[in-house]
Amino acid sequence: MNKLEGIIKKAIEIDAEIIVIEYRDGVEEISAHSGSVGVTIDTIKSNSKESESLFEEIRKIKRKSRVMIGKHEYVLRISSYDNFGETAYEIKILRSPTSTVH
Repeated sequence: MNKLEGIIKKAIEIDAEIIVIEYRDGVEEISAHSGSVGVTIDTIKSNSKESESLFEEIRKIKRKSRVMIGKHEYVLRISSYDNFGETAYEIKILRSPTSTVH
């Protein structure tokens, strides 16, 4: 499992609908949100190989927009925005209507 899939899985486990990745004080802070409540689920040192790999995964999946986690398919809606001169990402997680459990 790659880093992004692990983050999505953590978010799904706590019934989050949105993942936000923002730069804060030398780290990429990853939070999962459900309604108006958000919790930090991971941090990654900025400009590290791990953060570069994560952002590459996001760019690749942005084109694909679907991911399998376990036996379920999810549709991802990824957007980016400027956050005080840094690029931040918002990933909306939607259960695919065609996803089935076997």
